[in-house]
Amino acid sequence: MREISKKLMIAFMEASLGTDAVFVKEAHGAAEVGDTERLQFLHDLYSAVKTARETHEASLKTGRSLLRGVQTLLDDAEAIRAGRFLPLKPPPVLHYPVAYGTIAAMLRLPPDETVETYLFSGAASLVSVASRIMPLGQTEAQKLLFRLNRVLTSWRIDVSGLCLEKLQTFSPGLEVASMRHETLYTRLCMS
Repeated sequence: MREISKKLMIAFMEASLGTDAVFVKEAHGAAEVGDTERLQFLHDLYSAVKTARETHEASLKTGRSLLRGVQTLLDDAEAIRAGRFLPLKPPPVLHYPVAYGTIAAMLRLPPDETVETYLFSGAASLVSVASRIMPLGQTEAQKLLFRLNRVLTSWRIDVSGLCLEKLQTFSPGLEVASMRHETLYTRLCMS
């Protein structure tokens, strides 16, 4: 079970590296220079990538929650600085990877760390869900996250290679499963 879980999570992070991480990195770059048109373009393109309704809506909700949460944490000086690319009232609606990259740029995090933290937080979220719906105890979940962090830090992610031209969005199995999940009679969690 342990090795299957680790392999599954590594596959998830690798798939995210070809899709979501591209949007995170691109949004980071656009936000650094205050390019709101580019952020809107990235948001719209991500909408086209997320074809399953449930995962599309989940990305929007999570992005909106992230932006609202950060908005409440900003002091006045940060809000003024952020206002050039992140209109604060009302919070914009951005898909989660676009919002994540935007916030990271606003906080002046380097692009490589932004991508790494995004990948790890996604894996941590899935491990958290897995610990609630399958026989994966808290201790084993923490060990899995520890091992995943080791894997992630051993990767030498070249963020300059993460670009829209190399976007990898072909995952028909995941899309079909997501579409089926949203119509199940009993669902364990929102996708």
